[in-house]
Amino acid sequence: MKLRFLGNSLRIRLNKSEVANLSENGRVAERVPFGIHPEADLIYSVVSEERANEVLSSFLENEVKIIVPKDQVMQWANNNQTGIYNTIQFGKRELSISIEKDFQCLHKQASEEEKDNFPNPLAEQE
Repeated sequence: MKLRFLGNSLRIRLNKSEVANLSENGRVAERVPFGIHPEADLIYSVVSEERANEVLSSFLENEVKIIVPKDQVMQWANNNQTGIYNTIQFGKRELSISIEKDFQCLHKQASEEEKDNFPNPLAEQE
């Protein structure tokens, strides 16, 4: 799972196994250590919830959690849709969220392992 922040946007990319895990088990998560104690770790997760009506976010106890309606996850996991998107309003502030399938690069780099990534739909055009 890859996490990227840019300004007021957050993007998470999931490979095939992670999309399958999210649709089957309702949660995928990663932990990034920032010190010797686990309390310093940053956790980021995507959670599928039946009672969610839209994509939501929370940040509690060092965990960035993205909550997605279960029906949206199931539909996305089983079709060729690239991602799930939403912009959340916090008064005058907002956060744009993108949860996307991680595609194979068109110009592969030796340092990048991509065997579990989704085939890139643009690869057929080259």
